[in-house]
Formats: sequence, C-alpha cells, structure tokens
Amino acid sequence: MTLNTGKYGLRLYDDVYGWYSTTTASFLTVSKSGVYSVTTIQTSFNGGAVTVTGSDIGDGAILKINGLTGTVISRTATKAIFNIPVLITPVTQTSFNLAKNKTIDIGSTVTWGDSPGW
Repeated sequence: MTLNTGKYGLRLYDDVYGWYSTTTASFLTVSKSGVYSVTTIQTSFNGGAVTVTGSDIGDGAILKINGLTGTVISRTATKAIFNIPVLITPVTQTSFNLAKNKTIDIGSTVTWGDSPGW
C-alpha cells in the first residue's frame, strides 16, 4: 500500500480478539520529500489562489500563509490548487493600523439628479 502525504488515524485489529481500543488517539503522519513548485495564480491582501505541483500530494495537503490555513480548491496526486486566506481582516487592520475610520462629507462635492440632462 502506498500512502500519500497526509495524516492517518490508526486502529488495531486482531483476527481472534477483534478491534482494539486505545486511550489515546493514534495517528500516522506521512510527509513525502520531493521537489514542489508554487505558481501564484492570483493573490492580494484580500486572498487569492495558488497552485502547488509535485509528487504524492495527498488528501491532507494544507497551505499555511502567515499562520492562516488555506482551503483546497482541487487536488490530484501531482497538483493542488489552494485558496489563499484573506490577509486583511478587522484584527490585522487594528493590529497594524492599516485603516482608520473617517467620515467623508460628500454633500458639497457631489451633485446628482433624477432626470436626463440635469
């Protein structure tokens, strides 16, 4: 059996005694080494998508950027496309002073009408 990259739960079975129960969760993490390449398709502070190509990309493949986990859009054994998480959030705006609240008075600068040729 070949396991792709990912995290697998384990349970033990015996022909005589059946399934064993354990007091702790048992996991096997498979990490394949190889050459992977990343191609940015579209990205901004509002998110985007990126393609990762390589070999043995498994169901457990994840993408982390700035501690945020992206979701898988599509995946094969040799290619995965991930959503890039939004990097500008209310928390990052406040933490890094990226934006400030301001009221803009547009009454004196904007004209409008509701009939042709106003």
